[in-house]
Amino acid sequence: MMQHTQQDTNKVPFSLLLDMPILYALIARGKNVLAEYTSAQGNFPTVTRVLLSKIPEQDGKMSYVYDNHVFHYIVDNGIIFLCMSDESMKRRLTFSFLEEIKTIWRKEFASVEHTALAFSLNDQFAPVLRQQIVSLESSLNINYLTYIISKCSIRIHLRIIFPE
Repeated sequence: MMQHTQQDTNKVPFSLLLDMPILYALIARGKNVLAEYTSAQGNFPTVTRVLLSKIPEQDGKMSYVYDNHVFHYIVDNGIIFLCMSDESMKRRLTFSFLEEIKTIWRKEFASVEHTALAFSLNDQFAPVLRQQIVSLESSLNINYLTYIISKCSIRIHLRIIFPE
């Protein structure tokens, strides 16, 4: 049984994250991480540092599979917007998430993103990453719940019409 300490009460055990859409997100310039957020435990920050060194500098977007997770990134004007999701997460949703993060980031930090020191913007932007992850998760949970309710109401309706 896993025991939590006071230090990791905000962390979710990696094995319980199957329903969380985005597990980790960061903004970097080359190998220099400017801001990051995770609610999980795992070695993905280490894996990400290796991945950052392999991402080309030119603008583009790509996804890399690592174990049961996928790292998605967008490079725009030398800045990398990256997130890690479960394999089952749709690429369209992860790239929409990254585009939203990019828009928010640029409103706040466009003037300093090419000169900021590693992690110097983490205190300001990690809460934004967290909020965007929570917002996406809430949206997906509501959509899933709506789907389940609609399926249940169809079954109930069918049972009324066609009793067993």
